[in-house]
Amino acid sequence: MFRYIALAWSDAPGAAGLAHALSAALRAQPEWQVALSRQGLHAFTTGTQAGINQAYTLHAQRGVVLGRLFPREQFHAGAEEVSRRIALDDQVISSSGRALLQAYWGRYVALFESPSGEFRVLRDPSATLPCFRLEHHGVTIVFSWLEDVLTLLPQIPAPGVDREGVAAYMAFRELSGRQTALQGVTQVLPGECVTLASSSETASQLLWDPAAIARDPLDLSPADAQNAVRDLVASCVQAWSSCYDSILLRLSGGVDSSILASCLSSDRTPSRVTCLNYHSTGSDSDEREYARRAASMAGRELIEYERNAGFRLERILDVARTPVPCNYVGRIASASDAEVASAAGARAMFSGAGGDQLFFEVSRWWPAADYLRLRGLDRGFLTAALDAALLGKVSVWRALRLAVSDRFRRTPPEQGQHKQFHLFTDAVRQRARSPGDFVHPVFLVPSGLPIGKLMQVQQLVSLSGYYDAFTRDRAPELVTPLLSQPLIELCLRLPTYVLVQGGRGRALLRTAFKGAIPQEIEQRRSKGGMEEHVKALLDKHLDFARELLLDGELVRLGLIDRAATEAALGARRSEAKSHPNEVHVCLGIEAWLRRYTP
Repeated sequence: MFRYIALAWSDAPGAAGLAHALSAALRAQPEWQVALSRQGLHAFTTGTQAGINQAYTLHAQRGVVLGRLFPREQFHAGAEEVSRRIALDDQVISSSGRALLQAYWGRYVALFESPSGEFRVLRDPSATLPCFRLEHHGVTIVFSWLEDVLTLLPQIPAPGVDREGVAAYMAFRELSGRQTALQGVTQVLPGECVTLASSSETASQLLWDPAAIARDPLDLSPADAQNAVRDLVASCVQAWSSCYDSILLRLSGGVDSSILASCLSSDRTPSRVTCLNYHSTGSDSDEREYARRAASMAGRELIEYERNAGFRLERILDVARTPVPCNYVGRIASASDAEVASAAGARAMFSGAGGDQLFFEVSRWWPAADYLRLRGLDRGFLTAALDAALLGKVSVWRALRLAVSDRFRRTPPEQGQHKQFHLFTDAVRQRARSPGDFVHPVFLVPSGLPIGKLMQVQQLVSLSGYYDAFTRDRAPELVTPLLSQPLIELCLRLPTYVLVQGGRGRALLRTAFKGAIPQEIEQRRSKGGMEEHVKALLDKHLDFARELLLDGELVRLGLIDRAATEAALGARRSEAKSHPNEVHVCLGIEAWLRRYTP
């Protein structure tokens, strides 16, 4: 489990002494190594592995890049060869980090000295590796895993819960902005560069602006767009696979994971790849037949694992202390991930996460509006409207009307999933109307983007998970090759009506990989889930859910309605408006809150 802690300090009285005391505490830990040590900035890592996660030191010790770098001009070199070719020069410093974004991609956080002599931190655009900050008496602590700070640095007091941050998380189901759900703990945004330990107000700058990239669309023929997507997907997957001798692939049998299996086939990578499929009872929960066909076509072994019906929901109380609550529903099988990965000797778990956002699997009419904004009323608009109507399951007349209406929109549409939930109080709804720094700036500032592309940008700036807050260091390293910077940038520049040509979600991707994945999967319209499993899990643990929620922190903070929650967990719960998944969301937040309650 690769993690890091960096310390930067100002010239405030006592700051240097505190920083050196914190540094001494980390040096005393045998599993932690010094990645950089210079006046004003110390960096430490644990879990480093050459070619996977390591420290790349800048010239003259002027900084360090932590994680994994790939040069942009070389995708297919082996891990050892790529590592030799990483030669970070003074351009990283002189460009204030821009040169790093332009010449490399990967999974990293960079700490370096600016031309003015201040220390800065830059997070890579994929935002895979977490990057949080907190200030204490003139010392800025930059870290990836909060438990390390609270456990190894006793001089740092545990932060308190920010009620407004919790309300924002409930409204949006994530916090994509700088503020977290803990007081004094902030996060660095994807592609953001932040000045550390500054005597003035902290300066930050988005060096990588997804909205600006999306405002420069590519005008490619369908064939050229398909080739670009196919080649870049394959290159990114193979670059990541070159880091690992053995890989566990989460293979659902959907389009994205099946494409990963194709790119990881026995004739395309020397890595040993084992596919893993989870299934459970229910019409949408058993995708084994699709997974079998994808694994067979890729020439890879498939392990079929039944979701644990005996999972004890009490285990969620053992969640790690993190700056933002954790949704445990997707992690229910994570203990099995660790077990299977260990048996297969796999260090990494590859996942097709991100494909829906990248390649536009959204059942909405938006591509018609995007076409109208970008191309106007030319002869292709009616075709785009027909595609959008098919995609959004509306009449073509409605698609046309909504597209024209969006043409005159001046402000970003309202965000948040709070309208779908019935247990939340007005405090959550009010926070949704005033999100502030709890959401990414692209949600708040008019971008000039058409609605479909704006929604895609907003989905892609939402931060993905890297650590498992429940299984912790037993879990295999999570790798999401589709969320690689070059691929994100390409898909941001491809108009939505190109991505869904023909009225199918991910149409461009499906066509690009036609023949590389089973035809049944390429043409598949359904999408698997685990609704029945989630409902059965709640039914088995109703007493625990009542005990945790009815007199818990969420009720005390005024964020859920006690009477509505009691009805959702009562004998007539089938008549309640809430969905079992909403109760699970509340249980996850409540368990997280209990970790910060004295």
